[in-house]
Amino acid sequence: MVRVGDWVKVCLKDYDVIGFVIATYGYSAVIQKTIYVRDGIIMITREDPVKYSLGLLKPIPETIHPDDLPVLIDMALDHYDREWFEELTRKKNVHKKR
Repeated sequence: MVRVGDWVKVCLKDYDVIGFVIATYGYSAVIQKTIYVRDGIIMITREDPVKYSLGLLKPIPETIHPDDLPVLIDMALDHYDREWFEELTRKKNVHKKR
């Protein structure tokens, strides 16, 4: 089961979409798309959210490698997501202290 805020991958016929859940409705969820992957090529997108069937969604593990934090922080800023930005910044500061 996916919840609001979960990161998911949607595998479509010609490409994959990676984004986060912004709403759920019974058997579907609205995804804010952030990345398209087609033939190994990654394209960042800022398109409007789209509703997908829950059967198409594959949860992405929450493990974040410390090297990925700067890019994710930039994405949070691009999407004006203050809560996510603050969460990532806290994680970055924890890894900095180690």
